[in-house]
Amino acid sequence: MEHLLRIALDPSISHELGASVVVFGLGLVGQLCGQLARLCGATPIIGVDLDEFRIDRASQRACDTGINPTNVADLRQEIVDRCPEDGANIVLECTGLPRVFPQATGLACLGGKLVAVGSPRGTVDMDFLQDVHLREVSIHGAHQPKTPEDDHIYYRWTKTRERALVLRLMAAGRLPLSHLVTHESVPHECQELR
Repeated sequence: MEHLLRIALDPSISHELGASVVVFGLGLVGQLCGQLARLCGATPIIGVDLDEFRIDRASQRACDTGINPTNVADLRQEIVDRCPEDGANIVLECTGLPRVFPQATGLACLGGKLVAVGSPRGTVDMDFLQDVHLREVSIHGAHQPKTPEDDHIYYRWTKTRERALVLRLMAAGRLPLSHLVTHESVPHECQELR
């Protein structure tokens, strides 16, 4: 969870008030990214996923709208139509699937940012000149284990500080999680939930 806070609060990629955000992949990580983007004042927040259940969940708290790319003729045009620029200011790629990385990159506006939240493993095949270089899209990795555990002179958001903030947001009701719980079980019955 604190990994998501690093993305939301890192000054080099933070959501400016009114920034348009696309959350690509609406699993648990994407749902939390959408909620954190909302806390930072992003608008609109557009979720993209193939699963209608996830889209519905995201529409409850995380995203202003959800899009299933199989239900639209041109996903990029759908994003452009909903954003004040020629795409989203920030695209949060939360699937971790290398094959969707080029499509997610293409949803960013000129000078926009793509954050690799889902940590895509493997090779990503894309036209770097057209999709990144000429459009001046910045790509940011977000790998929380590199963050220092405790106070550090050069790094404000340590793991300890991020965890404390998450707990404060949850305690204040600003980062609700109950709507994300679909099943409850005791540990020895967890395999049955598959």
